[in-house]
Amino acid sequence: MLDFQKGTDVIGVLGISSSSLTLNVLNGNTEIGLLGQTVAIVNGVTGLDINTNFVFQ
Repeated sequence: MLDFQKGTDVIGVLGISSSSLTLNVLNGNTEIGLLGQTVAIVNGVTGLDINTNFVFQ
């Protein structure tokens, strides 16, 4: 992801619940994991919160 702004942007997720995702900070980036696999990396952003930075439908 490029240009994500914490507090402004949200990440939309379809078909799973918040308990299915993991967030891991590595080298100043946030890795988003699903079932043990990294599915996205938010470059240059840390401190993301599943409850405020994601929308589940």
